[in-house]
This record gives sequence, structure tokens and C-alpha cells, in this order.
Amino acid sequence: MAEPGALDDSARPEAPCRPDRRTRTERRAHPRFHFTTSAEILDLNSGAQCSARTSDISLGGCFIDTTSPFAVGTSVKLRLTQEKKVFVAEAVITSSMAGMGMGVQFKDVAPPQMEILKRWIAQLSGDLTPTFAGFEEAEEDASDPQLQGELSYTLNELILALMRKGILSEGQGREMLRRLHG
Repeated sequence: MAEPGALDDSARPEAPCRPDRRTRTERRAHPRFHFTTSAEILDLNSGAQCSARTSDISLGGCFIDTTSPFAVGTSVKLRLTQEKKVFVAEAVITSSMAGMGMGVQFKDVAPPQMEILKRWIAQLSGDLTPTFAGFEEAEEDASDPQLQGELSYTLNELILALMRKGILSEGQGREMLRRLHG
């Protein structure tokens, strides 16, 4: 039997469960990646426009560096351009810091636009190697036998030219040619 005035274990107050500060303040559902590109923002209500640059991006939104950000809650149309690829979406301003910029949350993203965004994120996260203009199309046609022959011929000539200029030693060049022609 417990002594009078003593608390039994079941009546002891538990230490308050305090959530980690980061879980309280971090509202983002997607990881952010450093991403600098041109941005054009159109206020859908007033028609005001702004040209700026992004500083980071995620699947859910981005941060726009600008000295004159729009107010929180403003509905906008956003256009981001990176290496001739254009991403367009409707969005809403979720944070606004005078002289610094604004947080933007994507709202209505069409499926083709989402594919562009996912490709950028995959490149930024290291899940996809960057592509260069024209190489995507070449990858799709790589199974074409005529293209294979042209590529083989071109690589052969390139290796020989590098050997003639002394950039590749004869041994290096012969080994590359051996691997090329199997």
C-alpha cells in the first residue's frame, strides 16, 4: 500500500511530449534543391508582372528571389525557363519577405509540365544524369542500325584524329578501337 500523499506510478504526470522544433516549422512535403533559373510571375488578379530568378525548387514549389515580392495568398501564373525547357503552372504565394523574395506553392500543374519538373528534380537529386540538347533524341534512336553504323564510323574517325594529334597514345587509341569494334 502506498504512503499517504505519495503518488503511485500510474498517477505520475508524464513529461510533456514536445515535438522536435524542425517538425513544427518544416511545412514542406518535398525536399528542396538549389536551382537558379529565370522566372516570370504574373499576378492573376491585378495583371502585375515580375521577372526574377529562383533559388531553390521542389515538386511542391520554389523560392523566387526578388526585392518586390507579391503578398501572401496572391494567385499567380509562374513560368520557369531552364536550358530551353519551360515549366508553366498556376501557383499561390505562401511566404513573402520584403527585399528578399517569396515562397511559391504550385497548384495546378498539367501532366506534361509535371514531367518537366520531375526531370529537373531527378537531375538535381542525382537520380538522372543531365542531358544535352539533341542527346535525348539520339538516345531514343540508338537502336536504329543505320544510326549505329554512323556513330561507329564517327567514333572511329574521332579516335584516329586524336591519335594523329598526339592526344591519345597509339596504345590508348588501339584499345579504344578494339572495344568499339568488339
